[in-house]
Formats: sequence, structure tokens, C-alpha cells
Amino acid sequence: MWVDWSGCRPCGPGVISRGPLRKTRCARLMRVAGLGAAFVGSSVPAQSELRIVVGEPEGEIRPLLGVNTGPRMLLRGGGEQDFTDAYRRLGVRQIRTHDVYGPLDMATIYPDQRADPRQPSSFFFDDSDRFFDSIIAGGFEPYLRIGDSWNAAEGYPRPRRRAPLQLDHWVEAVVTVVRHYEARSQGRLRYVEIWNEPDVRVFWDASPEAFCELYVRAARAVKAACPGLKVGGPGFALTGYERPQGREFVRMFLEHARRAGAPLDFLSWHIYSNDPRDYAAAARLYRGMLDRFGFARSESHLTEFHTDDRRPVRGLSTVAIRAEAPGAAILTAGWIAVQMEGVAAAFVYRGADPDTRKPDFYGLLLGDERPKKTAVAFSLWARFCECRERLAVSGPSPETGPWVLAGRTESGRVALLIANPSEQPISWDLSFGQGTRISGLEIEEVGEGPESVRRFRCDGSRAQTPADGVQLVWPLMN
Repeated sequence: MWVDWSGCRPCGPGVISRGPLRKTRCARLMRVAGLGAAFVGSSVPAQSELRIVVGEPEGEIRPLLGVNTGPRMLLRGGGEQDFTDAYRRLGVRQIRTHDVYGPLDMATIYPDQRADPRQPSSFFFDDSDRFFDSIIAGGFEPYLRIGDSWNAAEGYPRPRRRAPLQLDHWVEAVVTVVRHYEARSQGRLRYVEIWNEPDVRVFWDASPEAFCELYVRAARAVKAACPGLKVGGPGFALTGYERPQGREFVRMFLEHARRAGAPLDFLSWHIYSNDPRDYAAAARLYRGMLDRFGFARSESHLTEFHTDDRRPVRGLSTVAIRAEAPGAAILTAGWIAVQMEGVAAAFVYRGADPDTRKPDFYGLLLGDERPKKTAVAFSLWARFCECRERLAVSGPSPETGPWVLAGRTESGRVALLIANPSEQPISWDLSFGQGTRISGLEIEEVGEGPESVRRFRCDGSRAQTPADGVQLVWPLMN
């Protein structure tokens, strides 16, 4: 619901500090607006007011609205479910065909590597086609991952070895698979990603050198057969950013691709972290390595990202960082970070859970389609992507927060996406470098109650972002 905040200006610590009566009235109004106690009566002292200044255009807003798997999905208890309508409500645009747990895996489509890849009888496309076609029918863009899932559902083959046993046959089969799905995509397929996390043994059980050879041969073959598609990979895991041996694998991969003259239209990588600064640092690392090895025109793709339950922050539970407000704020701050670092595509891992009994799994949606707070945040990202032009922002710092991204729509309306992944509310005052007067703020916020998004209005230019808060702010200009 919309709440008129007139008479309660400024919206910040100044209001709360004007005596018990005024504090009580503001607290009551905040409860009416559904803002809860994060703003008032917090055990953490409020910060002094932060000045946020929006400046001139400095780039573009990219629609980084991808998820892994779906919209048709295998459920852990058996059966299938179609999340098309739920994905549309969130604003999903791209779907990476990874961890469908059988369909769209090479082990399912081309199960016997001894079989002649030139014979149609060597392939089994039926199940995979149903899952791929659900992407096209839903109006989403497919992002075709070539390889296998982490695991396989009952009835689907589990590869005993990850590295292909017959590389020549496997490469020919990949070309057949890519041609098949390019034809079925109705012109929507743009990207083919070769492999997933070759720096993790569960996905690659041969040497790094052997993987580099697989990539070179497969990338060349796909590009020759389908020159209109962008080919890349390989979806490096967190080790590629975090560990010396992982960075060495990335270096070896890029050097091998350069020497072989292999196509690398994009480099893909993954990050699982509760610190948004890691998202920015990883993006800079991979961009720098691409440039250093002669791939300055290659795109950087973040094909998996989420929080990390192995290293929880502030003692938060796995559910809190996967499904609740803390996780929503962390993911939003990370999303803002990669926007500012020029990442061209990004995919949350994953779109929906295969099991309704595990709210601590990675999905934005529960298995019964109910949205987690992380999903509500994603829907605000989609709303923010109405902006095409990115505007400069000064004032906030990644060290103190909040994380702020500003944009402008084609019609000239300005919006700010704000994430505060901390346990302290942050008060702020918004201004524009040109001296434009702000008469009010329309705010959409990830809520705590039954309504997914809270909407309210403040007079003037001041407001507050709660602890673990995510807001989409639309300034009203005179």
C-alpha cells in the first residue's frame, strides 16, 4: 500500500530524536506503512545521515536477469513442475540449461560415446526437447550449457567419468546438439557455454591440460558449424578467483586458447560469497586476465552466483542467507557490483527448488512457487532494468554501505536500487549534481509481511534503508 509521509519530514534520525511523543508517532506511522522496527528502537545506533549524489551518465544498465534451470523442472519427490508463470512474475529473461539433472545433459542426449555421432539413432532428444521447449514457449532466452549436471535424477544416466572417453565422437556429438537447439530456439539462442566448473573434480576428473584441449576442439567445431552463435566457457568455480591453483588454471586456459586461436567470445565464472566486494573483485580479476591474454573483446559472464552457507556472516542461518532478508540484501549488493564492473550476463543459481521441504536450498522460489525474499529482490532488479542508462553515484562506499546503483529510463525517469547488507539501518539524503529539487520519493521495498513488496512515499529527499534492506527508489522532481 502507499502511505503519505507528509508531516513526517525528514525521514531519518532527526525525526526520531525530537522527544518521546514524536518518536512514538513516527514508530506508529512506520508500522502502518509496514516498515517494522528496523527503523525505530534498534539496538544498533543509527548512522549519521549519508549524502547520496546522482551525477552524469557513465554507462549502461544491463538486463542481468538470468537463472539456472527451468522453467520446467524435475521435482526431487518425482514428477515435474512448470514454473513459467512464476518466472515471468519475477522478470526472468535468460535461463541457463544447467543442473536440470538429466535432461539437456550430454550423458542423456548422447549416452554411448562409442556410437557413431553421424547417426540420428545415437541421440536421445525427447526429454531434453521438452525442457528446452519450455524455455522458448515461456518467452525466455536459452543459454545452452554443454556438459552434465552435478547429479542425475532417477531414470537418467550418471556419468561414471566426467572427461569424455571418446573425445572425437564427443566433439562431433556436441556440434549435432548445438545445431539441433539452434534450430529449435526460433532465433533466440545466442550463447553456447562449453562445460561447467572444470576446476572442481566432480565435474572434471582429468588434467587441466586435457580440459584445455577439449575446449579448443569443441569451440572450434561449434563455431565452424554455427558461426552466428557466441561460444565460450568454461564456468570456472570459486577456486578460479579465490585460490592460487585456481587462478593458475584460468591462466593456463586463456593461454592455451590464445595459442590455439580458439574462439572465446565470453569467459564464464561463478561466485558464492556473502561479501559483495568479492563479486566486484572477481569481475575485475577475470576482466583483467581476459585483457592481458588478448581477449579484450570477449564478454565476462557470471553464470552462477549466490550466498555461501559454508562461511555465514553474523551468525546467520543458512535459511537467512538463502531465503530471507539478509540473503536478498547480499545478492542485490553483488548484482549492483557486477553491473558496475561491466559483466554482460549473470545467472542466479537457481530459479526454483526441486523440493518444497528445503527452504535453505538455492532456489529463488520454493518448490510450490512461493517466492523467497531473494526472489522479491530479483523482481526489483527487473523493475530497475526499465532503466537503460547508468548514472554516476557518489557518497556511498562499499566499506560502509549502502550499495547504490542509479539509472534513467528512456522517458527520463530516474531510479535508484539500494542494498544495505548490514545489521545497521542507514539514513540518507538524495541530491542531484545539477541542483534539481526533489519533492518526494516513491519507494518499493522488500517487505517482511505477507505482501511481497511494500510501497510508500516520503516527502522531500530524505529516507532510510533498513538493516538487510533492499529498496527501489523513484525520486519525484519539481
